Amino acid sequence: MSGKSNALGVSVLAASVVLAVSACGGGGAPDEEISKIDAEGNVLAADAESWQCLRDNTQDMIWDARSDEEGSFTYRGNTYTWYEPDLEGREGDEGTKNGGECQGSRCDTSGLAEVMNEAQYCGKDNWRLPTLLDLGGFAETLPFGTEPLMAINPYGGGEVWSSTEAAHNTWLAWPRSTHSTRRPGPRSKGYASGVILVADD
Repeated sequence: MSGKSNALGVSVLAASVVLAVSACGGGGAPDEEISKIDAEGNVLAADAESWQCLRDNTQDMIWDARSDEEGSFTYRGNTYTWYEPDLEGREGDEGTKNGGECQGSRCDTSGLAEVMNEAQYCGKDNWRLPTLLDLGGFAETLPFGTEPLMAINPYGGGEVWSSTEAAHNTWLAWPRSTHSTRRPGPRSKGYASGVILVADD
């Protein structure tokens, strides 16, 4: 399936991350809060103009950074349904398989994780869907004015999935906004949303 286009350009992505890393001290070294990472898992300079992931050094987590590469599993216009058959502690149904619009992987959350793990993207093979707390913690780490998740995924639809199910309606799961501090309500697992994945480091 073809990914949807996105009105926000890669310049927004680049500017946001450069501001974030600069605000943290800028060197990209392990003692800074944020480091840019290449596809092989190497730490880059803070002023690098191209990177594939970001490392949150305060949480020891590596975050997938979506790209403008249409046709790739990294494309930020791809959408995915919530499908987590192997999620530890899952209380509701496993979700909806292959219900999004994407390229490069099956168009659901676990399908994307499988492809990224097989590719050892950014040197990691333990990619997973982040919890709502994971997403909130990373948002707090990036200290610039607009919603921090814009630095990861300036997705036009404005939301990315978390692995967190709704407490009393487990056929629903929680997304997080990428462009607002307002938290959206829980969505049906069959809803096609943006996704960013995280790997524990």
